[in-house]
Amino acid sequence: MSTDTKSELEVLRSEALSDADDLTKIPLGPDGQIVEILPQRLWRTSAMDALNSGRFSAWAEKCLTEDSYDIWEDVDPTMEEIEEFFAAVGEANGMSPLESRRLRRSAARARRK
Repeated sequence: MSTDTKSELEVLRSEALSDADDLTKIPLGPDGQIVEILPQRLWRTSAMDALNSGRFSAWAEKCLTEDSYDIWEDVDPTMEEIEEFFAAVGEANGMSPLESRRLRRSAARARRK
C-alpha cells in the first residue's frame, strides 16, 4: 500500500474514531472477538472492489479500525466465519455488503435474459 493511501486511510479512521458511535461492532471467529468497522459511507470504492472480488483481507485493511484489522489477521477467518460476520454486519446495518452484491448480480442476470 502506498504511503499516500495509508495516510488517507489513517485520516478516515481518525474521523470515524472521533465519533465511536458510528463504528459497527461485530464478533469475528470462534472466540467472537469484537472488531470495529468504519461506517459504510466512508468505504472507498477500492474497498468495495476488494469485497466484490473476494479479497476480504484487503477489504478488512481498508474498513476496519487498526486494532480490529490486527484481530482479523490473527483470527484468519474461514469462509464460513466471513459469511457469519457479514450476515451480522447486515443485521446491524440493514443489509450485508455481500447480500447487496448478490442482489446486483441477480438483477444483472435478469436483465440479460
